[in-house]
Amino acid sequence: MNVLRVIFTKTNYWKLGRDDPPSFELKSLAGWSIINPLVYPEFSTSSEHFPIQTRLLAMVGDIEVLVQTDGIILAAPALYTASDFKAEQFTEYLNVFLEHLRHASKQTDIARQVIAMSFETGPTEFSPMPFTIAAQEAESYIKRYIIRTSITWKNVKTADTTLINNNLPVFGTLLLDAILAYMENDYRRAILYAALSAETVATTKLEEAYNRLLQPGDPHETIRLVFFSRKKETIVKDPVYRFLSDRGGFTQLIHELPLYLFRRSLLIENEQLYQKAEKLYRTRNNIAHRGEVATGQETSLFGINDAGAKAAIMCAIDLFKWFGVRDTYIFPTGGFDKVKSIAIPQENADETE
Repeated sequence: MNVLRVIFTKTNYWKLGRDDPPSFELKSLAGWSIINPLVYPEFSTSSEHFPIQTRLLAMVGDIEVLVQTDGIILAAPALYTASDFKAEQFTEYLNVFLEHLRHASKQTDIARQVIAMSFETGPTEFSPMPFTIAAQEAESYIKRYIIRTSITWKNVKTADTTLINNNLPVFGTLLLDAILAYMENDYRRAILYAALSAETVATTKLEEAYNRLLQPGDPHETIRLVFFSRKKETIVKDPVYRFLSDRGGFTQLIHELPLYLFRRSLLIENEQLYQKAEKLYRTRNNIAHRGEVATGQETSLFGINDAGAKAAIMCAIDLFKWFGVRDTYIFPTGGFDKVKSIAIPQENADETE
């Protein structure tokens, strides 16, 4: 069996279970499969130049193990050879797939920069490494954020599906970028991305709702449709909605427009969040025009600091929820969780280092 070994500039975290299969056949890349990281130790001796560093860190609960690895291994189609492999094309696919995997797992700092690839022959049969809870458990703790955002086998399936359907929400990517900027202590960028994600989720959800109403002709008369002909084509639109949306103000996105389309308004339903959203947008404008928070406006704007960036991101997350986004975006706080030590059979123990 031929495999592609890919090495990244940094490590990723996975959370895998005993019952997860040894590989997953990708629909977004016909014939290829992603190999379960618990199998990677079986590939450790097959490449002297590009070894993948894989560590089993701890047990999470009784059936899942936390894995840290700096690479990924994919099994090639049966008749695929080295002459068929095009590194540039595959790198382009991998970059897109990892962006979808990032959104599925919410691991904001997921490794995406490739530093090495090796197309080689791997073992014909493989199975996940066996592991159990250590008999004598040590006091071990891992950041809760790492555990909650570790990649799962379900995330792999979700990323494959969203890639096929080209269903990666821009607002979600922007929010993950805001959280990553916060983790890197870049508070200015965190606030800007939080504001952009808030504006984008509002615009996206409003346009989706408007377009849904156009499809059946709005039988419940939620909006005011006008039909007219242009070059032998019938145009359907709501001039009132278009007038409001073309005004371009952020408050229209969270008050007048949703009130018109949904019969709901953030100002009416949650005035406190509405005020925070206005504050976020004012801060965004201030930073865009000045690069900083103007002196004397500290109370009406989010500060470019840890507290201000956190408040801006939490405001954006709350707006996502209000607009019906079901994904859970995880803020990198919450301390540490106690985990259980792993017992690995002796013949496999050295291979994980």
